Amino acid sequence: HMFPVLDLLHRAHVLDNLWTELLTAAADVISKSVMSSALAHGALSTAADRKHLRMQQMSIALVEQLREQDKRKDRFFSIMTHELRTPLNGMIGLIDTLLGSEATMSAKC
Repeated sequence: HMFPVLDLLHRAHVLDNLWTELLTAAADVISKSVMSSALAHGALSTAADRKHLRMQQMSIALVEQLREQDKRKDRFFSIMTHELRTPLNGMIGLIDTLLGSEATMSAKC
């Protein structure tokens, strides 16, 4: 029997077969209801449920870390692009000026 108290009462002839069966059935229904409610509300969980929950938490943490790394990468490339573009624009402007003045000089000659 799942419920030793009922079995003990039955053996002591306190309860007859019918009452023992009825009380056993009622206790079984109540215990299943309590267990399913506890599982549904997270009070109890199986090892697989706990593992699944840990994996979800790890996934969430990993996604947050990846998003932060992606932001850092974007900032890095933004700064590097600016730092490279600034002197290159100066050189391009100087070359355009030299080419423009060379074209002007050759037109005069």
